[in-house]
Amino acid sequence: MARASKRVSNKGNPKRSSAAPEPFAPGGTSVGWTFWNTILTCWRMWFLRYVEGLHPIHTPRELSLGSAYHGLLEGHSATTIYQANPIEYRPVLDEAQRLFVSRKAPGAPPMSPAIVTEQTLMVPGIPMSSKPDRIEETPTGKRIREFKTAATFRETDSQVWAVSGEVIGEMMAAGVDTAIVDIIEKRKGAVRQIEVNLTPEKVSALVGLVESLRGEVEIRFRRWSSFVKVDGKISPSNLDRLFPKSLSNCGYQYGRPCPYYERCWSRSAGSHLYVKKQTSNWRKFLNLE
Repeated sequence: MARASKRVSNKGNPKRSSAAPEPFAPGGTSVGWTFWNTILTCWRMWFLRYVEGLHPIHTPRELSLGSAYHGLLEGHSATTIYQANPIEYRPVLDEAQRLFVSRKAPGAPPMSPAIVTEQTLMVPGIPMSSKPDRIEETPTGKRIREFKTAATFRETDSQVWAVSGEVIGEMMAAGVDTAIVDIIEKRKGAVRQIEVNLTPEKVSALVGLVESLRGEVEIRFRRWSSFVKVDGKISPSNLDRLFPKSLSNCGYQYGRPCPYYERCWSRSAGSHLYVKKQTSNWRKFLNLE
């Protein structure tokens, strides 16, 4: 099986974790799995987020809780997390601390020492970046660990995570064959650990998918650019052709409508609560600038 590069940092050699954790900076990478998976979810969502640079003002509670919980696990204090964004983390810190205590309680599944936490890596061979929660040292070698929170465990958890593009990409980027998906149930604090193994078939599937989507991104982005260059904007009909709305995904994400639902379907400008953020790094990464 083709192995990924052993490099775990864009700046060189692996850095071992010390008593002081890396600065609390939750979030993904510019061309990570979320970038590619957003296309699979909805082309219009991808356009609004990555071309227009529009991001909902309010982060979904589930994502804020996951970030706070993971920050606590990596040694950040509740104060540090709160100060990073008081509006986002105040509502979830108590629950995150409760989950943290449950995860660290006697009898909870053990965790191996972390070598690297939250560093951006490149997936070899494809235009995709990755940011594993941690790379661990075990008696049998290195592996990655991904922390997740869930409302409840499901019978299909093992099958779902076994073919997760996020986890496959992280294993490829870290140069390891094994991942542990560490899921804590929010209501009871129970923990389920799922082992995921990298296989040639999974590598081939992710490489083929990303390469295919990369070609589509180039075609559609260049076509959009040509419309804007000539007319200063793109007509609604051409926008629908290039970046159609995925109707099946408009009504449900994290238990609520898509964060761009109002933008796509409401006539009220006041309901479009978004902030403009710079998202051009992916264009340079894909040689589209």
